[in-house]
Amino acid sequence: MAPLTLLSHIRRTFSTTSLQPGSKASLTKVFTAAEVQTFSEISQDKNPIHIDPEYAASTRFGKCIVHGVLLNGLLSAACSTKLPGPGAVYLSQELRFVAPAFLGESVTAEVEVMNIERLVMTLSTIVRETDTRKVLLEGSAKLMIPKHLARGR
Repeated sequence: MAPLTLLSHIRRTFSTTSLQPGSKASLTKVFTAAEVQTFSEISQDKNPIHIDPEYAASTRFGKCIVHGVLLNGLLSAACSTKLPGPGAVYLSQELRFVAPAFLGESVTAEVEVMNIERLVMTLSTIVRETDTRKVLLEGSAKLMIPKHLARGR
């Protein structure tokens, strides 16, 4: 597909008819020990509860947990790649961490459009353990959407 044709396809895919209250998208991922270790190095968050299995075994969780901000990053990825999609910019977010995510566990980030006013979209956000659907993180986010997605608003 030629670049202009691809851009036209993206714009049609993310037209205003698909951006309305109730529109949903999700993204699923399994965080590995290597990814958590890399994030610890990049962020300098070397809390042993994330990267030291022996230490983590002595905590109430019993094993290493994924950094909460990585779950938040999965929500950001769902917004930037799926809903509203390319060109969206985070303005604000509210999060509540409900339960931990464990290394090797499949998690699913879900976003749902609650409201769209001009160029600002409000989304409900949630991350769940994929198999059990247990809530790990919940909240909301506001994003600025590209003008071509807000036509007619």
